[in-house]
Amino acid sequence: MSRCADFNSWPSGSVSYTDHGAGANLNIITSLSIDAWVKFKQGGQNVRAAIFIRSVPGVGGYYLTIYRNHIPGKNTLTFTRMTIVEHDSDVDIVNGTPVHIAITYNLTTGDTIFYRNGVAVQTMNNMGGIVSAGVINSYINANAAGSGFNGCVYSLNVYNRVLSLAEINYNMQHPADAIRRGRQLGVTQESWQGGVWKDLSPNAYDGTPTGVVLSPNNNIAGRCVLI
Repeated sequence: MSRCADFNSWPSGSVSYTDHGAGANLNIITSLSIDAWVKFKQGGQNVRAAIFIRSVPGVGGYYLTIYRNHIPGKNTLTFTRMTIVEHDSDVDIVNGTPVHIAITYNLTTGDTIFYRNGVAVQTMNNMGGIVSAGVINSYINANAAGSGFNGCVYSLNVYNRVLSLAEINYNMQHPADAIRRGRQLGVTQESWQGGVWKDLSPNAYDGTPTGVVLSPNNNIAGRCVLI
């Protein structure tokens, strides 16, 4: 069985997300990293569809999205530091195929690096940091109609530091046992319990689902099915 959080944010009037609350440790304004195993369904992605979002438009925060308009006919990754810059990469994601994606943002150098399946595909540079968005909730997918994507998230991690290439490859190969140092949010195929997506980081920012199907948890240790 494919075991994932199955989001259905299409048509654009639909909403589908998990709400991980307003925990202060995700108000990251320093370096950060986000990595995830995902599979986008064929067709129907919104123009800029959030994978992970903690931001207020015009105020601050950050988010990782899939973008349909940057390269015609392709789904590409974007990392946005709200009020600072949108990094619209050329890193395309094929619909219907599980893929490991990651971004790192280095506050010191201004570099944002985009990874696909453990390979650093593109680096974009812009200094300026991340502006705090204040006390707001964090979401996998998005809580606004027209802002989410269609597809599966198998695992996702958010860190308050830059992961190395070796660490990104480790997380890709061991999604059920991700790197712990600096992890501020971590969900896996094994962490759905009691109707919520349990956060395995020390913060316990458990996700409450809306419009998302959480595949059943059979508690098989280390199970990782990406289909």
